[in-house]
Amino acid sequence: SSEATVTVVGARSLVIVSLGDMTIDGQLDASATLSTPGPGGNHEASCSGATGATGTTMTFGAAGQGGRGGGGGGFGAPGGTGAIVHMAEGDPTPAGTAGGNLELTPLRGGCAGGTGGVRNDDMMPGGTGGGGGGAIQLVASGIISIAGTISAGGGGGLRGSSAGVSPGLAYILGRGGGGGGSGGAVLLEATVVDIAGAVTANGGGGGEGLYSNYLAVEDGTDASRDSTTPAEGGDAPNGTAVVWGGPGGTGATSTAAAGNGLEGVSYNVSTSQFGSGGGGGGGAVGRIRSRGTLAGSGIFSPSPFVN
Repeated sequence: SSEATVTVVGARSLVIVSLGDMTIDGQLDASATLSTPGPGGNHEASCSGATGATGTTMTFGAAGQGGRGGGGGGFGAPGGTGAIVHMAEGDPTPAGTAGGNLELTPLRGGCAGGTGGVRNDDMMPGGTGGGGGGAIQLVASGIISIAGTISAGGGGGLRGSSAGVSPGLAYILGRGGGGGGSGGAVLLEATVVDIAGAVTANGGGGGEGLYSNYLAVEDGTDASRDSTTPAEGGDAPNGTAVVWGGPGGTGATSTAAAGNGLEGVSYNVSTSQFGSGGGGGGGAVGRIRSRGTLAGSGIFSPSPFVN
């Protein structure tokens, strides 16, 4: 049915085999949802080096501290970097690197974004990174026709939360946002692959860093299932505030690379120096491969490897 949605869950990739033709009219979804990976995503061995790095504590001035944003997950390309704390000196948090191969052998999902950093006196972590998108393989001896959508997008990184904070620290938080998860994988094998709908493995947006629990803060958004529109990084309106946490980077698509997390604005008056958490980097695209003659004018994001 064109209105049906099949959401794939579990730890393993999905493989469907047909001895004839195969038609996808509805939605077949193996995407991550925020920090929960899609099926086959966040595989520890496959994601070595491709998981976004964890943000660290940064110091500025006499006593100012805050946490860097987490790096975005990589797969089909590198993720976006996590932002540093405003007024601190140092490099951004490294993103996950590109990994895997064009052939998608072995079949695997995407990789997680890194966790945001925190102050040295904070007992809780920063925002958790978004999960990597899952993996789908469709095999048909005839034609695969896709009028609906197949998606394996990455999850949005979580914001730097104010949870678990003692009253004495509630106004000096500097938790980094989590990096977005990378897109996963879609492998299509048939004599003809006819696309009228959309096949996507986009990256998730990075989470927003936190300055204090008095200010709004947002998670990054999950990857778009059916378009090349980048997932937004967390960036809540801060009204008339003069300090705020750093916005997260946008997720990658076929038309845009993963965005880097951004710095917020720290507080620096006299000796009271409180650092804003950096935004998490956006997640990279995954990989799509088509084995067979490619037909149709539908959407691919990222562009497929055809052989």
